[in-house]
Amino acid sequence: MDLGASQTREQLTALLVNKANLQAEVLERAGRVDEAIAVLGADVAARRSSAEIMCVSYARLLARHRRIEDLHQMATGDHEYAAFYPLVTALEEEGQPEEAETLLREYITTTDCPGNYQSLLMELLVRQGRLDDAVEAVRPTFEDRWNGLLQSAVLVLAEHGRHSQVASFTSRSSICL
Repeated sequence: MDLGASQTREQLTALLVNKANLQAEVLERAGRVDEAIAVLGADVAARRSSAEIMCVSYARLLARHRRIEDLHQMATGDHEYAAFYPLVTALEEEGQPEEAETLLREYITTTDCPGNYQSLLMELLVRQGRLDDAVEAVRPTFEDRWNGLLQSAVLVLAEHGRHSQVASFTSRSSICL
């Protein structure tokens, strides 16, 4: 494949993403939410355009309109990376933080890349004022040089005035912050 054909394909993909996003945005602003969801949902299902960008747009649209079931299907299907944050946020805003926590904890045990979801769980618990639970949720990552969340936990504790706990972690850790 020559470079010109590759660039043309990328430009076409970008146009398709922009077209679907723009069309959905116009429909949403006109109060035609179901149609907007259908436009982006069809694009995601058909994988017509850049999957990651479109999935994120679709997940955010679903979250704005509290389509929890659809978000849950995305998060537990092929689009977990794009859907988990909007789903957790929507559940939390709907007064269901326990469900969001359970979903995250279950997913963390089954995924090959738990770090992003552990971080999301820590953030959820911090927003609920559960600092000790937040730290415990990410403690298993502390010795991981590449994906560890020790620094994030230390920053959260320091921001909340838990300086003695920070000193304890940093003095015991073999990992440099």
